Amino acid sequence: MQAGVELIDVPWGLGMVAQAAGRDEEARRELARALALARAGGDPWIESQCLARLAAMALEQGQLDAALASCGDLARLAAKIDEAGDAAIAGALATLARCQRGETEAERGLDAAIARLRDADSKGHLAFVLNRAAELDLAAGRIELAAARASEALESAQQVGRRGQTALARLLLAQVAERRGDRVTARCELAAAAEQNRPAGALGGRTWTEIEAWERRLAIPTPASTIARHRRRREKGATP
Repeated sequence: MQAGVELIDVPWGLGMVAQAAGRDEEARRELARALALARAGGDPWIESQCLARLAAMALEQGQLDAALASCGDLARLAAKIDEAGDAAIAGALATLARCQRGETEAERGLDAAIARLRDADSKGHLAFVLNRAAELDLAAGRIELAAARASEALESAQQVGRRGQTALARLLLAQVAERRGDRVTARCELAAAAEQNRPAGALGGRTWTEIEAWERRLAIPTPASTIARHRRRREKGATP
């Protein structure tokens, strides 16, 4: 049994590391391996974790059918093992996927889905859902709602040490400040987002790319530019 657990742990761990580094294809491959092993070995905890991560990755990449399929599997697993927390995660991620499709009913149900996730005390997943919801709010011009959701996402992410979600929440708050015409706050939030990339490469590619893009858009110096310059120099073998 111990050998089996260790076998599951290898792709599970590799998948988490790859996901954090933004290596999406590798992360999907390893998490899918871990999922298959968990199902074969009767490990519902790793099975649920893999499904939630695969659903979240699919959401980030706009693969909504894949996200909903993973959410459906997670919901069925949660019902089977009577796990309310997993049910709340599945429900929130599925509702978010439908919101990304523009389904009006899903948008009306998002607050309730977030509330259930909040009650489940799953702060990492809560931060992810709130950040994604805040992105949708910004795109729709709901600035105050985006600010509230990103602020709660930031608090939740910091409580569980989720650097990627912390950086994304800060980035969203910088965008909120820019929409409000408050460039000072935008600068502070963007700098705080960039700080999550110490040491260089700590953040996944998507978030770091967006930080650099907003640095250029706001035309203000932040630690992001300094970190990027130092990283390029190290790659070329030059001294900082």
